[in-house]
Amino acid sequence: MSTIIQAAERSSYGKHINSIDIFRGLTIFIMIFVNDVARIDRVPWWMKHMPGNVNGMTFVDVVFPAFLFIVGMVIPIVIDKRLAGELPRIVIWNRILTRSFSLLIVGVYMMNASAIQPAATGMSSNVWKLLLFSGVMLLWNQYPRSRDKAWLITLSHLAGIGILVFLAVIYRGGVDGNIVWLRTAWWGILGLIGWAYLFTCTVYLLCKRLKEKQVLAMIGMLGLFILIKVYEQRGMIPRLDIIPGAVYIYLGRHIAAPATVSIAGAIVSMIMFGKSSIGSIKNRISAVLLFAVGLFTVGIFLQPYGISKTDSTPTWLLYSTAICCAIFVLLFLLEIKMPARNWKLILSVGKNPMLAYILPPLCIQPLFAMLGIGSYPGGVLTGIFMSFVFTMAVTFLTGLLYERGVSLRL
Repeated sequence: MSTIIQAAERSSYGKHINSIDIFRGLTIFIMIFVNDVARIDRVPWWMKHMPGNVNGMTFVDVVFPAFLFIVGMVIPIVIDKRLAGELPRIVIWNRILTRSFSLLIVGVYMMNASAIQPAATGMSSNVWKLLLFSGVMLLWNQYPRSRDKAWLITLSHLAGIGILVFLAVIYRGGVDGNIVWLRTAWWGILGLIGWAYLFTCTVYLLCKRLKEKQVLAMIGMLGLFILIKVYEQRGMIPRLDIIPGAVYIYLGRHIAAPATVSIAGAIVSMIMFGKSSIGSIKNRISAVLLFAVGLFTVGIFLQPYGISKTDSTPTWLLYSTAICCAIFVLLFLLEIKMPARNWKLILSVGKNPMLAYILPPLCIQPLFAMLGIGSYPGGVLTGIFMSFVFTMAVTFLTGLLYERGVSLRL
């Protein structure tokens, strides 16, 4: 351990920012794997989400918080870079709001895709999902900047918007014969990331004005968001209905919970990579681990509210975040020790995470269903192995597409 830290001290540890992409790539890899494993019957309980009526958590319950944590880690780096380039704040805010809105929109579409009623919609769920994938890719693909191809990019964007509008118009979903239109409900995974991104950026820009006290201010805001979630657990914060029954927000579950993890990620990023009075890398790592211990301790104190991903309880949030702190420190040290080529596969996913995330549910699995390719043959072990093979295939495909210039930027 000491030799690794000495190596980091000799180099500019700011160069080891690749550790964030490695963490993100590993998180997405595991996310694809556990999502696929969930389709297999009789899989061991610890390889699935803990049921909502059980007080506890598995490693699977830490995957989504890990992604939120990484979203937060990137925010100080990106915003500081834009501010250093003297980009006007109105432009920065425009990018923040655009990205947040994009994540919310795609999140709502993906969430509603699972409840589609084919007969009422006029097309099968698989065709609807494939069209959704096409629309998302046309609208949000990271196209190369080229003046002579600007018209083609504009045409692609308009086509993407047209597909999304068409899918929204024809959509009919619901269960038990109750036909409904698109609705927000829990906003979907990407929607929750959108809320976390918006509020973490807002908190970071507000606290940045405090300069040397910024980290302390961020910790204070973290405490405020935890408190909001606690009050919601106690039934003291009602649901905010924007359009009754269709568009609504739980301030704790939808905003405070994901933002808690994301803000914690931003704090760790500030400690590790920002300008700080904590000079040495050893001291910075110690500060992050101390922060993790603090989060875990508060989680223990709040255990009476339960440990549940389904209810996004404060303890689940804090335990997951503390684990993320420890994992990041480990990956940071491993990234220093191991050559960059050893991380190539994981980095290919880490640099293109959104595409890797939407490929299975919106493209590959609908195509498999249309071709009659169903569940994996054999028993549980065979199924788990096939899920791993599937995850590797998605990872390789994501890397190949990234090298060909296909990169989703939500």
